Amino acid sequence: MNNSFLTQLWIVCKIWFFAVLTNTLLGTFYLSDFFSRPNAVADLMTIGAVYASIFSFPAMVILLLIINRCIAAKTKGLQLFRIVFISGISLSMAVFLVFWSTVHPLRNTEMGTLLCIAVLAAITGIVTQYKSILQSGSDLQQFPVADR
Repeated sequence: MNNSFLTQLWIVCKIWFFAVLTNTLLGTFYLSDFFSRPNAVADLMTIGAVYASIFSFPAMVILLLIINRCIAAKTKGLQLFRIVFISGISLSMAVFLVFWSTVHPLRNTEMGTLLCIAVLAAITGIVTQYKSILQSGSDLQQFPVADR
């Protein structure tokens, strides 16, 4: 697999997209009374997607730097995935704490559930790119896995 910066950026963009999508959907289902007020769902999804995108953008830049430095250091694929996985979860928790400290209307909502949603969104985003991250490792550079 070509490990240019654009390829790394593309992997991070896909992780970010799936994480924001998962966070928006699960957060909307948790925070809204989905079936009794369906007209409020679209507004909540829009606000959730905007907040998730804005707050998680710095974390995705850091994740891009982590991937870039690991690939430059010739990190093996499985080790690269482990580093990205743990970093993604840690960054997700940090972003959530910053989000939680700035959003006052949600103070009555249970913090633990929203934190779990944020971590699950990060895990979903990273796991969707498992194959791409694995193939970016130095051990699969000479023998790329063929797509089937």
